[in-house]
Amino acid sequence: MIQNIFILKKKIMKKYMWLSKINFSKAYYILSMIFAFVLPLSRAGISFMMFFLLILWIFEMDFKRKYNQIINSKLNLTIIFFFLFSVVSMLWTTNQELGWLNILKTFYLFIIIILSTSIEKKYLPNIITATSILLLNRLFSKIYSIKEKLFLFFFFLTVTGNLFLSTGRTGQVGLIAGIIVMVIIHFRFSIKSIFITILLIGTIYTTAYNISNSFKARVADAISDIQKMQKLDFSSSWGIRAAFWILSYDAVLNNPMGYGVGDYKIAIKEQLDTNKYPYIRGHAREFMQNAHPH
Repeated sequence: MIQNIFILKKKIMKKYMWLSKINFSKAYYILSMIFAFVLPLSRAGISFMMFFLLILWIFEMDFKRKYNQIINSKLNLTIIFFFLFSVVSMLWTTNQELGWLNILKTFYLFIIIILSTSIEKKYLPNIITATSILLLNRLFSKIYSIKEKLFLFFFFLTVTGNLFLSTGRTGQVGLIAGIIVMVIIHFRFSIKSIFITILLIGTIYTTAYNISNSFKARVADAISDIQKMQKLDFSSSWGIRAAFWILSYDAVLNNPMGYGVGDYKIAIKEQLDTNKYPYIRGHAREFMQNAHPH
């Protein structure tokens, strides 16, 4: 089979000579950087870039190397196993339509396989520290002049400022992980890296709290939600998420094989019907029975 693929590759390369002129390494790098940039901004952009990365991955061929990389990567094998298990779980899923819809969503995970079998290691730090993290990464680099760093710093403030002006929490929380990774890349895991991480996160988030009304409101909402949960009131954004985690944990204990990707509503309803959770009531209970898990 591998031999047939190799022959097919030669035929394609002969017919489409321009393919041999593509620097796939740089193409992956550029597309990955664009992908990282649009990741927190546009779902359509994510799908668009994933499509281009997949096309590039197919045109590059070299499937023997990619196959070896995949089978030697625990992460890639885990993704494949998760996908296959999701498909198998359709055998006992009641809601087939919702189940297949959820399986389609797992295709987003395959971008990890595409990137892990395509991106050169020398490009990984740049891709990991994309957008504002990428800019912060450049500020720590020694290859830029003071003038260039001033420009990068201004751009970093602009990008990060926009991040905290938005109401989305994912990017704001993800920035913390990005800062930690970036600092470890530059300074390894040490007392210095811990100090720099605390300083950066403290400065950025304290500044954002004092400047951005939307971020301040988010923090206030989070504190309020946590205080409500302490009083066993889960009828809030954070409370509903915590309740989903509690019920999901118990559901897995009761049924280790799972309920199937389309039956999460059934699983949640079964748990709620046990009356083991009297503190989940009213709006929280109604939302959990009718909406998707958070």
